[in-house]
Amino acid sequence: MTTKYANSSGTLGHPPFLSLFLFVPNTVLVFSFSQKSNELIIRKLRFQRLVREIMQDFRTKLRSQNLAVLVLHEACEAYLVGLFEVTTLCTIHAKRVTIMSKDIQPACRIHGERT
Repeated sequence: MTTKYANSSGTLGHPPFLSLFLFVPNTVLVFSFSQKSNELIIRKLRFQRLVREIMQDFRTKLRSQNLAVLVLHEACEAYLVGLFEVTTLCTIHAKRVTIMSKDIQPACRIHGERT
């Protein structure tokens, strides 16, 4: 199912957000990471369990508010989505389709993470 968009000249063309990018085959992955909705990718309960497990490593009997876990969840997902967007661009630059660990390393440096 494809949607046709009209240009300013009235002819059908690509969607406006794709007109800024050079078309490269098999680059659907780049746009699948950049979500436009507010839905979270990682399930809430699984992320909450992970946070509790990490908190127990520091101290037992720690409690957290639901809002604090939700804010942490959204921040983590925003970071991961941004990292995977840069990683996908590194993969395309290397003329490959599959993301590899050697793509994540320069993406971390581009994204601003210290190594």
